[in-house]
Amino acid sequence: MKIPILALVLIAFVVNDLNAQTAAQQTQVTQANVPVPTPYAVVRQDANTRVWQREEYEAGPNGKIITHLRHYTEIASGVDQQHGQTME
Repeated sequence: MKIPILALVLIAFVVNDLNAQTAAQQTQVTQANVPVPTPYAVVRQDANTRVWQREEYEAGPNGKIITHLRHYTEIASGVDQQHGQTME
């Protein structure tokens, strides 16, 4: 008894769709274990600049947590002084 080609193609699509759903479910489980990003904090400061930094996390393809450092530099005149007092 021969199986029609259409039936073989249909079975191939169903199997492929099931594999894709399993991969998507594994990705959702992995991303659920990722820590929340840290808040921005000043990591370096001088008379006219402050460097703010935070850590963001991502699940790698092997399930390990990857840390990304995000930072920006705030530039302003006299940023090291607050209300007339020098900040340390």
